[in-house]
Amino acid sequence: MNTLFDPSPELTNSRILLVALPGANDRAESFFSQGLVQALRARHLPIDVIGIDADFTAYADRTLIPAVEREIARVTRARDIERLWFVGTSLGGMGALICCDAYSASIEGTILIAPYLGSRRVLARVQKAGGLSQWRPGSDEPDELEWRSLDWVRRHVSVTPHAPRIYLGYGRDDPFSLSSELLEPLLPAGRTVVVDGGHDWATWSALWERILECAPFDADIRGTA
Repeated sequence: MNTLFDPSPELTNSRILLVALPGANDRAESFFSQGLVQALRARHLPIDVIGIDADFTAYADRTLIPAVEREIARVTRARDIERLWFVGTSLGGMGALICCDAYSASIEGTILIAPYLGSRRVLARVQKAGGLSQWRPGSDEPDELEWRSLDWVRRHVSVTPHAPRIYLGYGRDDPFSLSSELLEPLLPAGRTVVVDGGHDWATWSALWERILECAPFDADIRGTA
C-alpha cells in the first residue's frame, strides 16, 4: 500500500502519530492536498501524519491491519511516539474502526469524518431496532465487514472503560448521513460536529477545522468521558 508521511516540526516529548485512511476511490494524498495536515501545522500541534492508501478489499479481508501495523511500528520506533490516533473519511471511517477493534489497547482515539459504516439495507435494520444501543446482531446476519464494525461500536463506545475516544463530523446534506446519525447518540456531548454540506472534501475540510477547535488531542482529557 502506498503511504505518505509528514513529520511534525514541533519539538516535544509528547508526540502523536495520526494515521489517515481515505475513502473509496480516494487517495491518502487528499489529506495533504485538502488542507487537513496544513491545519495541524498552522496550530503547531506535535502530530506526525501518515496517510495510507487502502481500498474496500483491504478493509474487508483485513489485510489493512498488518499493513498499518508495519507502518506504525516503523514510525513510532524512529520518532519515539507513544500516542496513536486515526482519522478516516467515508469508507476510511470504517477502516479506522477496524483498526480500533484490532488495537483498542493502544489507540487513544479516532476521528470519523462522514463515515460510511454500512449499506442502506444494513443501517435500516439497525435503525428499525431502535438504534445502535438497542440493536443486537442476529444469528442470521453474516460475519461481514459492516456488521462487525457496527457491533464493535455498539459494544465498546459507550460501555467499555478506556475505549478509544471517538469524534464525529458530518454534513447535514450528506446522502450517507444515516451512519453518523446512528453513531451520534452513543457519543458523549461535545464529540460531534455537524455543518452544512454533503459528502465531499469541501465539507470535510470545514468539519476538520471545527473538530480541531474541540481540542481532541489535548492530553489533559485523555481517559475522560
